[in-house]
Amino acid sequence: MVNAEVRPIKADYADKDEARVAEFEEGVRRGVEQYKTGQVKTFDDKAEFLKHLRTL
Repeated sequence: MVNAEVRPIKADYADKDEARVAEFEEGVRRGVEQYKTGQVKTFDDKAEFLKHLRTL
C-alpha cells in the first residue's frame, strides 16, 4: 500500500477559511491518487456498502 503524504495546515494562510480550503483541496488530491492506484473500494448499492461496514 502506498503511503499518502500528509501535509499539515500551514500557519501562513490569511485566515482559517483559506486554510480549510487548502486542506480540502489536498484531501481531494489524495483521494484521486488513491482512486488511480486502486486503493478505493466501490459499491454497487447501499446494501453492499452496509454489509462491508459490518465486516470491519
